[in-house]
Amino acid sequence: MWKIVSSDQTAAAAAKKRKDAQVLKAAKEGREMAGLPDRMLPIIWKEFETQCQATLRATTPFDGKKNVYTARRLQLPNGDAFTATFDMDDPDDPDKRRRFRVTIKRNGRDSCHQLGDRVSWIRAGEGQTGCPASGCDPRPRRPPSMHFISCNRSFFNPFPQNRHPLDSMLELLHGHYQSLCLGSENTATLNIDLATKAFYKQTPLAEFARSVLKLHKDDSLDLVCWDDRTIDVVSEALRGKLIKYGTGRCNQKGVYEKYHQFTANGLILRSAENYEFNMTDEKGITRSINIVQYMQKFKNTTIRFPKWPVVHIGNKNMTNYVPLELCMIITQPYRRKMEPKLTSAMIKGVAIEPVARFKAIDQAVRNPRFFN
Repeated sequence: MWKIVSSDQTAAAAAKKRKDAQVLKAAKEGREMAGLPDRMLPIIWKEFETQCQATLRATTPFDGKKNVYTARRLQLPNGDAFTATFDMDDPDDPDKRRRFRVTIKRNGRDSCHQLGDRVSWIRAGEGQTGCPASGCDPRPRRPPSMHFISCNRSFFNPFPQNRHPLDSMLELLHGHYQSLCLGSENTATLNIDLATKAFYKQTPLAEFARSVLKLHKDDSLDLVCWDDRTIDVVSEALRGKLIKYGTGRCNQKGVYEKYHQFTANGLILRSAENYEFNMTDEKGITRSINIVQYMQKFKNTTIRFPKWPVVHIGNKNMTNYVPLELCMIITQPYRRKMEPKLTSAMIKGVAIEPVARFKAIDQAVRNPRFFN
């Protein structure tokens, strides 16, 4: 088992000093410090897989947190059997001008031989559906189920055939809870159950902002219609949520050539046409450019609503702003306290007869379709 332990070697001392100060502050406030953002860990491991394909040979189970499971010791070209390092682009830098050095370290060794054999059979395409290894945490992270949304040990399909709306912004997704308990003498018990959770629908950020402010769908979002209060209201609702924004040409269905995923920090009371910053070209000449011009020149993206506010994304200490019209809230868990109306709607959506519940669980065990 391998574990991601550090990044950005050139600034290690400064980063450690900042982290120690943050940990001390958090302790005084009675809270705990979080580690790397969850969205960063799959990105780091995916980059490692890309750079070490010859050694890994196949997709390696990854639990979506910090642990990676391998059936044997890895002899890596950029390290030894216990540690490895590699360089990668900074995901929070849209222009890819910064690079980070990531170190992974061997964290432990499991001795469950029968489970290891099961995993080996599956990786070789010889395993049968419904075997105990299917319940292991890293197991559902492999294609095609790696596209599921994981919440602790529950997994949800973000593109279900039947949707159960809760309100204009939320929907109820049905998934499965699964865990594997290892006992003595290499025995294992697989626990599978149904799971339900409220999720945000994939929604254009403009529609999300109008919903928060209780505006009509045709109401203007030009900067003159905003003030500090409305900016703060939308920013509070948006802060910490995953969004994606598109670049490149946009087709008739509103789909862009490329999408970039970041965490949103809020809205800024500046429009895409009046927010300017300096850029230095290859000749060393510094010029002022606004976001509309930057998107058109460097991203081949046309901004149709240049008077709308911009969204602050990524690192809070960096001025990464993107036009509101390009952004979209992606499907993600709803983590706030539910109002009574939402709670009632969710209970109605969760209710299922015992016979139907058992049938759904049995179907999940017999036909998980991991390889379809």
